[in-house]
Amino acid sequence: MNRFIPSLLSATMTNPAVDIRDYTGGNTLLPNEPYCQKCDKTLDDEGSALMCVKCHLVRYCNKDCQKKNATKHNKFCKLIKNLNAKLDIEEYKLRNFQDDWGGAGDDDTEDYKETMVGDFWLVDETRDYMRARCEIVNACQNFLKVNGKENKLVLTMALDHSMGMLRLCRGDNLGTRYNVPLLLLRLNRNDHAYSFCRFWIKDQLGLNGVKKPEKEKPSVEGDDKSEDEANEELLDYDNDDDNDECSEASEPIPPEGFNDIFEELGLDEKTLKGGGLPFLLSMLILKARIVAALQGQEMREGQAFQKQEMLLTQTKIRDSLMNVVDKANPSILPALLYPDPLMKAYSVLSFWSTGEPSEAAMVLKESLAVWQAIPGTRKLLIERFGSETPAYPCK
Repeated sequence: MNRFIPSLLSATMTNPAVDIRDYTGGNTLLPNEPYCQKCDKTLDDEGSALMCVKCHLVRYCNKDCQKKNATKHNKFCKLIKNLNAKLDIEEYKLRNFQDDWGGAGDDDTEDYKETMVGDFWLVDETRDYMRARCEIVNACQNFLKVNGKENKLVLTMALDHSMGMLRLCRGDNLGTRYNVPLLLLRLNRNDHAYSFCRFWIKDQLGLNGVKKPEKEKPSVEGDDKSEDEANEELLDYDNDDDNDECSEASEPIPPEGFNDIFEELGLDEKTLKGGGLPFLLSMLILKARIVAALQGQEMREGQAFQKQEMLLTQTKIRDSLMNVVDKANPSILPALLYPDPLMKAYSVLSFWSTGEPSEAAMVLKESLAVWQAIPGTRKLLIERFGSETPAYPCK
């Protein structure tokens, strides 16, 4: 059982139709350019756009739009301002902790942000700080649900706090790791999503620190790093390397995304199913993006298409991952096609259990819109189940 419940309901996202011929592997829900929070107008000139000076998370094309949106935005803006102030107070406490029982001395203070990195939550005094960061993540996710449109600044704030919490608490007592893969995929950071999911799949299966089978495969830059080192690098990843307001929805799939997770870990479908549903489904979403991008390229190039073997290989991996996800939780794939029964059964979700419909409901609320935004995924599931409204366990 797990009590951490992400509040994101991405199923409410606007899902524009995308022709597979135009698809190149990114998140089609993420606007290519900054947009006005009120009228949705594309802001070609960021310099002339008005940024909310309180939350620094939304933009407007003019003062009139900002004024008209004030009532709707003020609730979120005030919440973020208050949560940031609360976090500042908790951080000050951690950086100036006075040990009342003599451990640090009467005149000395201890900076827990320096001395307890990786072990937060083990000390009671760190927990309010971690809860405060978690509140900010949930506030960002709730905003995206209500907003109905992706906002890179809000997504990045949620990701920054989630990754920061994992750096401070490797035991992840609040279940932050379940948020990260979809945040990375929604921001088009497909390579980081693959690395993150691979690490946590191995962690779920108890394979971290275990030498992987010797198999000849193409050399990948950085492949000589241990899995722990690779995850350390990911956790320390600086989001400032991408300062633009929006990533290109057409960002090409990076080379690492083409890897075969079965071959990398030396596992079959039956064994891999224990890798954790949020990570397995995120891996499937990445592979579905790759296949759709290659199919789109094949349609555009016709006889000139030179990647038929790659397309067949990636399709095989995608289909195998679908089997793994289905074995891990038989409710999630049919729910991605026909979500209404599960969404109604779990309109309020107080806890979830591995392998149960409650787990599928938790993952569905994060991933539905991202899955549906990939061209061809609906047809893929209809062909698998032979129906647009398949029956599946909901309780």
